[in-house]
Amino acid sequence: MNTQRFRALLIAAAGVVLAMLAGGVFDAVQWPLLIAPLIAASAGLLPAQWGWRRRLIPGVGTVLVGFVASLLVAGGSLSDVFPSLFGGPRQLVTTEWPSPATPTVVGIVAFAVALAVGSAIFVAGFNRVHLSPLVPIVIALIVVIALSAPTRPAPSLVVLLGIIGVVFALTSPSVELRTRAALLFGERPLLTTGLVVVVAAVVTSSGLAFATRATPRRTEEAETTAALLDPIEESVALRETDPSFNLFVLNDRSALIGQSLPARWRITA
Repeated sequence: MNTQRFRALLIAAAGVVLAMLAGGVFDAVQWPLLIAPLIAASAGLLPAQWGWRRRLIPGVGTVLVGFVASLLVAGGSLSDVFPSLFGGPRQLVTTEWPSPATPTVVGIVAFAVALAVGSAIFVAGFNRVHLSPLVPIVIALIVVIALSAPTRPAPSLVVLLGIIGVVFALTSPSVELRTRAALLFGERPLLTTGLVVVVAAVVTSSGLAFATRATPRRTEEAETTAALLDPIEESVALRETDPSFNLFVLNDRSALIGQSLPARWRITA
């Protein structure tokens, strides 16, 4: 297996883990979500010598096919494609957690995961980039954790995603996989350093209070509220203010209609 295929395989694995973490949006793993990243990652099988123009259309196609496949497996139909793309985000952020596992909502989450994987595969096709393909994965992870609030992401899945990211970072698109592995295993401090990093990450993340983090779908009660007055009492108080002042001035400046202002104006109700 060459380096390009191996890096694409790692991105596909990261997409599957993302899809499982996205189950927190619905408080249960939605297995149709796993289809989208696998199909989107199939673009990594394209020949390495293809330019970005030749890879762009197949890459977009795999993202759309993965999205539609997940939508259909979730119980939707082709008529739900556009409602999922254009109405799914509104349904996702305006409903209380957990989100309803309807085909349109599952579809838009599948599209987001597939888009992240497809973008990572596309960027990984450039030999000059190294860690840039991880950027769409990290962005998707942040969005998934935010929409999954207040539930906690599974620590095992987060650790697994981190391990995939570390292995991806150790590979180099400009060096053959066997050569890179020989160089890495020849470094004796590598295993010790990796172990120290993993332990430090686990210890640091154990102190995070995921249960108290903010959620974009929860309306917090205001700490202080302004006193509400009866509209009539408020109008009387303003009218009897001493010294008096003008609340507003009405002018009719229409040159066509002329003086057409009504005799009475409703200022409160």
